[in-house]
Amino acid sequence: MRKLVLAAALSVLSVLALAAPASATPAPLSDAEMDRMIAAAAAELPAPGTPEWAARKTAPQTLALRPGSGPARNAAAAVICTAFSQVLRSTGGGFFIAVGEATSSCPAPVDYLSAKATLFFFVPDLNRWEIASYGSLGVAVPYRNPGEAVTSVASSNCRAAHFAVVGVHEARLGTARATASTESNYVLFTCG
Repeated sequence: MRKLVLAAALSVLSVLALAAPASATPAPLSDAEMDRMIAAAAAELPAPGTPEWAARKTAPQTLALRPGSGPARNAAAAVICTAFSQVLRSTGGGFFIAVGEATSSCPAPVDYLSAKATLFFFVPDLNRWEIASYGSLGVAVPYRNPGEAVTSVASSNCRAAHFAVVGVHEARLGTARATASTESNYVLFTCG
């Protein structure tokens, strides 16, 4: 009888565990997911010299975190975070460097906030963009200073006339996750 009661109790616990709502915090983007986002955004980069290239001045994008799930979700409770990227020219000691920067920030604390920059340069002979440098992952776990930027920087020596940066951004709050990719270029980059 004892074995039967124990088996029944274990069965009930198993059913309760299966029926419990999933409340686990999502894992950060995997390297493969991040690589796919970088490749997808880079595929959209226009060739230098085109009207789209000259007009491309990407504005900050937003990541909307909506805690909760289903129809009970309240849009007013959303945390709207900002994602931005830019390419800068840096000089120092007679050297010229291209710097790609990706930043993420939120107006309220969140569980996780990250940014990763990847700097590209254009190869005219191949008519395509190539990776110049990967930035390290800028991350805050937890993110507790609203308005403060989490930044990733990728840099390269000045070996090309055209540079662009792709930023991959992620924010998490509870079980809610939001991602975005940003891109920006530097028009009329000169190495001297």
